[in-house]
Amino acid sequence: ANFLDNLYGQVSKKMAPAIASSVQSIATKYANNGNRMEDAAISGWYGGYKEEALLLMIKAAINNPENGLLLNNCAAMLNMSAAEDKAIPLLKYVLQSYPEDAMLLNNLGQAYAGLGATDTAMVYLMRCIQADPEHPEACNTVGQIEAEKGNKEKAIEYLEKSIKGAYTKTAALKLRKIKQGTKLTGLIRPRVRLPEYFNLFKYRLPAQCIS
Repeated sequence: ANFLDNLYGQVSKKMAPAIASSVQSIATKYANNGNRMEDAAISGWYGGYKEEALLLMIKAAINNPENGLLLNNCAAMLNMSAAEDKAIPLLKYVLQSYPEDAMLLNNLGQAYAGLGATDTAMVYLMRCIQADPEHPEACNTVGQIEAEKGNKEKAIEYLEKSIKGAYTKTAALKLRKIKQGTKLTGLIRPRVRLPEYFNLFKYRLPAQCIS
């Protein structure tokens, strides 16, 4: 709770006073309900109001510090705001309660990767992949790190796993760059077997009445 309070103060000082005032108005409107503020923050983030969204998400976490998912989402938003050093303590705190959670492990790995601490990032990303073998983000980042190290075969292995999990442009571009002539059709497969809702030709029609 103290960490979040200090973080809110640090972030709000870097923003225009109008943003902090707007966030306070939203918090008052939602009666400081952490879950509703979190929903508003996520909507604001994808709507382009990233500064307001980040500050509102931190305030939501302050009002609901026992919600692990909210703290994770707050940390993820800090990652995307290039404040990975602030995200790591939150993620490590929640990880104590959910040590095998792939989402937390991925976010921790991404935070360390963003800071350039690739060895530490690999520890968490590989734990994530152990829990979710085709995790698209974790596999993509591992593939990118292996490519930078010159480990071509390892890079191809993890980039292909990433695309099998879910297509991302960065993984596809890197894979095509290091594996010439690669085709993604074998990696991108339908997740479900679609039912045949109607096929006129599978029914044997009765003979036409001619008399």
